Amino acid sequence: SDPSDLEFLRGGRVRVRHYDPVDVSAFDWTSTSSTDYTWFMQMQEMRFLLPLIASRRESDHALAKDWLARWFAVHMVGDMPRRRWGEPMTWAYRAMVFVYYLKTEMLRATPDADVVGMLAGSILEHQQFLSQDGNFDVASNHGLIDALGLLETTRVFANPAAIQLADEHMREIVGKSVSARGVHMEHAAGYHFAFLRWLDEIVEYIADVPGVSDVTAREIGAAAAAMHDAAYYLQDHAGNVAQVGDTDSTSAAEYAPEYRAARSRGRAEALYDPESGYAIFKERGGSPLRYVVFRQPSVPSPMIFHRHHDALSVIVDLDGETLLGDGGRFEYRKSARRGYFEGFRAHNTIVPAGALQDAMPSRTFEHVSRCADLSSPDGVAWSADLSLGSLAIRRTVRMPASSSAVVVADSIRQGARGRLSPGSEVAVVLWNLGRDVTELRPELNGENGTWSWTITTRRHRRVRLLLTPGDVASVVSVRVARGEFNPMLAWYSPSQSNMRPIPAIITTLRVGEGATLETRVETVRRGIRR
Repeated sequence: SDPSDLEFLRGGRVRVRHYDPVDVSAFDWTSTSSTDYTWFMQMQEMRFLLPLIASRRESDHALAKDWLARWFAVHMVGDMPRRRWGEPMTWAYRAMVFVYYLKTEMLRATPDADVVGMLAGSILEHQQFLSQDGNFDVASNHGLIDALGLLETTRVFANPAAIQLADEHMREIVGKSVSARGVHMEHAAGYHFAFLRWLDEIVEYIADVPGVSDVTAREIGAAAAAMHDAAYYLQDHAGNVAQVGDTDSTSAAEYAPEYRAARSRGRAEALYDPESGYAIFKERGGSPLRYVVFRQPSVPSPMIFHRHHDALSVIVDLDGETLLGDGGRFEYRKSARRGYFEGFRAHNTIVPAGALQDAMPSRTFEHVSRCADLSSPDGVAWSADLSLGSLAIRRTVRMPASSSAVVVADSIRQGARGRLSPGSEVAVVLWNLGRDVTELRPELNGENGTWSWTITTRRHRRVRLLLTPGDVASVVSVRVARGEFNPMLAWYSPSQSNMRPIPAIITTLRVGEGATLETRVETVRRGIRR
């Protein structure tokens, strides 16, 4: 815990700064009705005590004891329903704080008998709670914290059954959370780094915990090593984490800057991992350095809590500047804005025209029916198929070896789920421009069958984006949106509760018997690179 999270005030009060400044001296331990649920959990985890526990000042020890005694009186002595203490992960974090508190207290010249008694009784109850069926999040990476909290209690109460259970839970959650290629399965790139940080700490932590099996130690170590390799591909050449799922490029920066130090020497230029839904190209040499993420989730995963409707979405980046981006997250609570950033419209994908009017996305996520790696000496290429309503879609993404271009070819036709009347306007191709685009200047507006724009970035790089349909007659409209409402279109969320308008190119196609569209991103001055 960072001591800067605490601001000491007059009268022995402390303000905690996890999110918004809140005076913890006024916190009501007895009820969740008067406070935000997330804040209630933050308080119940008790991690704000850590700087006080580690302090050498007697006044800090007295303040920590006072808060512990207040919590103990409500939750251990009183008749507070145990489940209202919070979710299993809250219990796990609090168990780890209490074990650390007890260890620190026992190292003092004269341990406080009242503190020792309160902590010992609380730790035993936490061990019993975390050992119960149903108090382990099997469908979330929170399960790793649940297991670690249980394991930590065995340092105080050496219970072989609890050690074995924690051991089994750690193996289970790691097996569900990490693909064979080492990519985190929760479909949110930022959580890859959070989970990897947990694994690195656990590898070191369990080395001196009696009873942890060698199998668990090996499996967790191997998963951590594979995730280190995959971490290279989940960040662009500037160290920005790919904005995929419930995350943004700033959220992982605090977790693991050391994971950004990975170099390209000896690595392949592409990571292709259909199990986790990622196809990533990270160019090793040349100028500009291309970075492309193609989302192709094909395997249903239990880790869905931070996932978005981004099947077939493409992110394009040059030298650490995002040209075609992802909308981000905005917030966790259910709302119209949350629905927009989670849904189709905030991603670079293909949707039925009616999907642009959807206020909230469904929780049923689409999976690609076929994906393939088409790479050859001519360049890296991938293809994926998606059935969406009455549409059958094939998207192919190519990075030619002979140029600096990124080429996306879309084929859209009527699918097997229903027949469409000829001439129906049914498909929309969305391109949300990235956070580093400062200007979008039109060039061609259908002349010679091409629509094109010049993109200018923050670093004054100029890039051309071209749209070329297979049949100009299939194009109903091509327009640029920017920060629209009703429905929401063309927004980007750089951080929690913030959003700003971006340009978005919206192409509506008449599918008929089939429609094709090629999108090409290329530097204005280009030539043979290899």
